[in-house]
Amino acid sequence: MATQASRGVIADNSISSSKIIDNSVTLNKLADQTQGDILYYGASGAPARLAAGTAGEVLQTNGAGANPTWEAGPIFTEQFESTGQTISAAGTLTLAHGLAAQPKLYFTYIKCTTAEYNYSIGDEVPVPMNGNSNNSYGVTVVPDGTNLNIRFGSNAAVFQVLNKTTGASANITLGSWEFYIRAWA
Repeated sequence: MATQASRGVIADNSISSSKIIDNSVTLNKLADQTQGDILYYGASGAPARLAAGTAGEVLQTNGAGANPTWEAGPIFTEQFESTGQTISAAGTLTLAHGLAAQPKLYFTYIKCTTAEYNYSIGDEVPVPMNGNSNNSYGVTVVPDGTNLNIRFGSNAAVFQVLNKTTGASANITLGSWEFYIRAWA
């Protein structure tokens, strides 16, 4: 029967891994841990302790040659999503986003409302911002602290899409699509 050794009997570093049966040491024997701490392997190959971060921080890996760290939480804390908007050639929209600050990122897309070019109702297609200046297609978005200021291209179709099945370029029918924008701050 194995006996338990006390700390006072075994000298530091006197037991090598060859003297310990595989999988016989539990993590709570490797280091003193506190709830929320992370155990990882440091540069020496030995277990190391990363103390718990503060509320809202996220664990970040810094690659194979570096230790993990706690970093500031999510870059984006708020989101806005518009309702479907009518698309009109050379038209403008001013949409109040309700975010606490000017958006840092935004994404524009159109949603099919009447099947066209092999798209089904509800299909979403990203559309380019700042469009194609040669043909006046696309949309420009100028955000500020309160609104998303939108200008549609002056081409009668405003947006071109690729046919969902053939890939051929096609001008949308304005009444068959709605415009949407998502924004994050």
